[in-house]
Amino acid sequence: MKCPRCEHEKTYVLKSTRPTTKAVDICKQRRRTCQACKRPFMTFEIHEADFERLCALIKLEGPTRSPLKTRTSPEPEAKGS
Repeated sequence: MKCPRCEHEKTYVLKSTRPTTKAVDICKQRRRTCQACKRPFMTFEIHEADFERLCALIKLEGPTRSPLKTRTSPEPEAKGS
């Protein structure tokens, strides 16, 4: 695993948890620290079979976001003479 800041290859795991939220129940969350720069960062890991299942589910349900609505600005009023 590479450090996202200094790209050093050696890191170690400080804490490994399995989130309880149903949306990310299949992910494993790991808190890591780089051995070179000593900065902490997080990774989220998912098993390949779970990833494929999740992709199929997203494909079935379709996009969940509605398209962005554009706001029209009011027309400038004509100055009276």
